[in-house]
This record gives sequence, structure tokens and C-alpha cells, in this order.
Amino acid sequence: MIDEGTVVISEAHQNLLAVVGGTLLTFAGVAELGMSPIVAASLVGVIAAIVIQGVAVPVYCGAFVGMTSPELFGSYWYATLAAVLSGLLFTVAHPVFHGVGGKLGTTAFVGVLMILVPTAGSFQSGPIPSQRVLLPVVGFAALGAISTFTVHTRSAADPVLASGLVGAVGGLLLPVFVDASGELLAAAVYSASFAGMTDPKRIPNEWWIGATGIGVGLVVVYTTPFVGGSGGKLGTIAFGSCLGIHGILRTLNIFELSRRGYQPPKEETT
Repeated sequence: MIDEGTVVISEAHQNLLAVVGGTLLTFAGVAELGMSPIVAASLVGVIAAIVIQGVAVPVYCGAFVGMTSPELFGSYWYATLAAVLSGLLFTVAHPVFHGVGGKLGTTAFVGVLMILVPTAGSFQSGPIPSQRVLLPVVGFAALGAISTFTVHTRSAADPVLASGLVGAVGGLLLPVFVDASGELLAAAVYSASFAGMTDPKRIPNEWWIGATGIGVGLVVVYTTPFVGGSGGKLGTIAFGSCLGIHGILRTLNIFELSRRGYQPPKEETT
């Protein structure tokens, strides 16, 4: 068993290949097959979780890189280069924020921006959605987070499979059965599914995960004009929301321990 806080250098090459593979599969699904980035990445995650469980996590990280718009990357070369950078960061970042949802997307987002900032002419952008869609987006995001968390904590499914399934359902159905806001709802659900991947040791139950999903939904709406088309953006939103809720929980725990008069053990001196 690998201790938390250990950088697994011996597995770096395996992780790197997995991230690159996940990137190219997702990018090809978008660029060649015309799939939506959400559906492409979700299916790659589901397949990896079922077929190659040992590297499903880095493959899923790569899938987020591959969600980047072909208009921004322009070629498989840039997608591969971003994947390599994300793969290296994946190994280096292994010891930190273990079990916090959205970490994979944030890793992908950093690798993508390292390529796009110097090369992309401009990111995709759009206006902030109208207030009438805010409540549905927040509601669907909370549902996506809770569904993912419940599936991976109360069944045999791992977090990658749970997120992939929720993302695929949302990405396939919402744009079809909902009005023009369907794509935004699907994005909110998928982003919140990353929050739902959080380890219960970090965020303990569905109530708090639901609150995290609400935060995700709000940020998805109000960041619409910024860095659109960048792979990993949705994961980064989830990561920030998870850190916020985790910080609140830790603060509440400290206050409760202080109220009970708990004192941390003093270090022995020699």
C-alpha cells in the first residue's frame, strides 16, 4: 500500500502514458466523431474504470485535457504536449490534496493552460446566463454531486466510474430533453460529479456534498465568460468548491474541540 504523501516515481511512466492515452481518446471523440466533450470524457472514464482499473485515474485526468476545444488546441501535437505536462504534474501532485474532488481536473487545467496561454489566440466566451436558469443549474449540480458520491460510497463502483456514469447520463440526456440551457445543465452536472468523487474522510456525507454541488453550480454560471473551451475548467471549479467545504468542516471541528476543552498533546522535551 502506498502511503499518502509518497511521490510514486516508479509509476511515472505508466501514469504519463495513461494520461496521454486518455487525452487522445477524448480529443479524437470530440474532433473526429463530433461528440460533446462531456460525453467523450465520460465514456473514456467509464471504459477505463471497467477495463483498465489500475490506471483509470490517470486516464480520467487525461480525458479532461482532451475536453479542450479543437479550435484552441488546433492539432493532436498540442493536445499531446498538454497531456505530457499534465501527466508529469499528476505524479508530482500525488501527495497533496488526496481524496479531494476536482484534483484531476485541476491538474489537467494547469497542463492545458501552459500550452494555451502562449499559443491560443483567444478562449471561447459567452455572456453570463440569465437568472432564470440559475436555480435549475444549482439544483442539477447538487443532484450530480450527491448522485456521484452516493454511487461510489454505497456501491462497488469507484469514483471514476461513478463520475463517468453521472456525466454520461447528463451529457446525453439534458441537451436533448431540456431547452437551450441543456448544455449548461450538463456542464454543471459533470462539474459537480467531480465534487462527488471526494473521499468521505474529506467531506463526510450527502448533505455536505450537496452544499458543495450548490457552490459548483453557482461558479459554473458566473464563470461562463472566462477561459471557455479549456479542458479541466469544470474540475477546477469542483476542486475549489470542495476545498471551501472541507475548510468549513475543519473549522467547525476545531471550534467543537475547543468548546469541549480539548488540548492537543504537548511535545515531549529531552
